[in-house]
Amino acid sequence: MKLGSNHGDVLTWFKKMGKTMDDVRNDVAAALEKDKPIKVTSAITSAKSSAKTALSSAELVLKSAIAGLEEGDMITLKPKSTYYTGKIIPDWVFKAVLYARKIKDKTVTFSTLKEGAVTGTVYKEAIASVTKQKKPFSPYIARIKADALNIRAAADSKSKVVGTVYKG
Repeated sequence: MKLGSNHGDVLTWFKKMGKTMDDVRNDVAAALEKDKPIKVTSAITSAKSSAKTALSSAELVLKSAIAGLEEGDMITLKPKSTYYTGKIIPDWVFKAVLYARKIKDKTVTFSTLKEGAVTGTVYKEAIASVTKQKKPFSPYIARIKADALNIRAAADSKSKVVGTVYKG
């Protein structure tokens, strides 16, 4: 049996509360039989509390990401943010890929390019998300102690051997 609408978003809350749609239907049927009003305030209070906890956790994760922000990391800005000067940020900036370029105590200067022209500067509170950028590969020298080292098609021991390097 379906939910009675095309909204499935309540199922997440049901799982957190140990309920199913059948439980809700049974509770409603029982309340209608007894002609008593249905009390949902505790469920609503619990849902609000869970939402606040989830929001608090998300805020902590974001604060941690902003604290670890490095030049080159990708950022997104919160909607309706302004430049640190108070000037309105154009809509196209919110849709663009942005890179942190210069990071100070309270502000971040960003650009749509990893190098080159700067797009603007905002207070750190205007940052909605941070995506850490992988460091570029740095070549290194390795010493082979085995008599032979297999080179494989992928980074696992089950992949096809595509070459061999010998000690020497």
